[in-house]
Parts: sequence; structure tokens; C-alpha cells
Amino acid sequence: MGVYYVILLGFLGSAIFFLLMSLFGPFADPWLLRLLLFGIGLTLGHSVIAMQYTTFTKISSVNMGKATTLFNVQNRLGAAIGISVNASLLVFLQNRTMSSLTNPAPYQISIFGAAIFLLIALVLTVFSRNVIQETEQAQRKAS
Repeated sequence: MGVYYVILLGFLGSAIFFLLMSLFGPFADPWLLRLLLFGIGLTLGHSVIAMQYTTFTKISSVNMGKATTLFNVQNRLGAAIGISVNASLLVFLQNRTMSSLTNPAPYQISIFGAAIFLLIALVLTVFSRNVIQETEQAQRKAS
């Protein structure tokens, strides 16, 4: 299948699961929510591991410590930015509508925002196709 398609399908699957979660809302059947969360973990996990694999393919062992540090900092910073944007969106929507905590609409819109982030990652993956495939070919030649 190739690393590129694992990343691509992982982001696509994650976005679909997040979109479904935003449609069904927090008061859906608990087993449906568990299934959606499992799907998110499965698909997003494949994307993250495949990206990490391709990221470190061309890094020499001398520079591996620096590369790992940079990758982890970028990974944590990206997650922090995504969480803060979605949390801000959630607070803004709750304050704007003056709704109670039991109103699912702000939560659903916030989860929809997370799906938008995943769709942006999907688009960036499509534009990075050549780089990912070149890295994959270099790894095949090295092994």
C-alpha cells in the first residue's frame, strides 16, 4: 500500500470519524461513541506512526537526537495549538449562545473544528506526495 496512502487514508478516516462524531453529538448511544473513538484512534494512530517513520528515514544517527527533539516539540506544539483553538471555539460558542452545558451544539461545532484540522492535514499530505514517496523509495533502497 505504501506509506503515503497509509497517511492519506489515516487522515481521511480520522476526519470522517470526527465528522460523524460531530453529527451524532455527545448524547448519542455510548456504544456508537465508543466505536467512533476506536475508529479515530485506529486511523489517526496509523497516520502518526507512518509520518514518524518517514520523518526519520533520512536522518543520520549523529543527528537523530536533534531530529527527535525537533519532531517532538513540533508535535506537542501542534497539538497544543489545536486544543487551544478548539477550546476557545467551544467557550466562544457557549458564551455567545448563553446555553447551558447540556446543549450539544457548541460541542458538536468544536468537534467539527477538529475535523477541519484533519482535512487541512489531508490536503497538506496530498501536496507532499512526492516528498513522502521519495523518502519511502530511499528507505526501500537502504534496506
